[in-house]
Amino acid sequence: MISLNFLTRRAGPTLAALVVMAGAVGCNADGATGPAAASGPSLPAVSYEVVSPDVTSPVLNRRHNLNKDRSVSLPVDQNGGLYQLPGSGLYIYVPPGAVDGPITLTATAVNGRMMAYEFGPHGTHFNVPLQMYQDLGEASLPPGLDLSKFEVGYFTDKSKLNAQAQQASISEFIPTAIEFSGQYVRFDVSHFSGYVIATGRGATH
Repeated sequence: MISLNFLTRRAGPTLAALVVMAGAVGCNADGATGPAAASGPSLPAVSYEVVSPDVTSPVLNRRHNLNKDRSVSLPVDQNGGLYQLPGSGLYIYVPPGAVDGPITLTATAVNGRMMAYEFGPHGTHFNVPLQMYQDLGEASLPPGLDLSKFEVGYFTDKSKLNAQAQQASISEFIPTAIEFSGQYVRFDVSHFSGYVIATGRGATH
């Protein structure tokens, strides 16, 4: 368990206020701390935009290549918690009541440079959307990149990822918010599947 005092001491006043507001104490997969319970007004609800045909979009790159998939199991119950996918900069906040009882979730950072993730069990739906926070300190951010154009895209399977072109074939988009003074990009998900952080929209196909 992560104590509230430890979270607020490490995270600073902005995050401290949000943690106190939500009254959250989380469990973390590897002991590090990150953003927690920032249920602010920027993303009041999950809004999926289905696109047909699929859109090929550029994907945010990591600073360092992942030479293999990195996965973690997340034992979750109705109390929720804060978890981290080690080596990826991704934090997952499971709000209380998001699941009805004990369940083991999985999170995988797909190998390569693209910020692409697979979550399981595939198709799992949540009573309350989960909040995902990607640490942009782990990202390669070219000068002039417009963070306001970031979206999260749903991909059906790894065949939709083009590592050479650093693109993904996306069939649904989810809005994002840049939070904690530009340190994190946040997105909320109501069901588990595969997601990438897209830096814009490309061509339909």
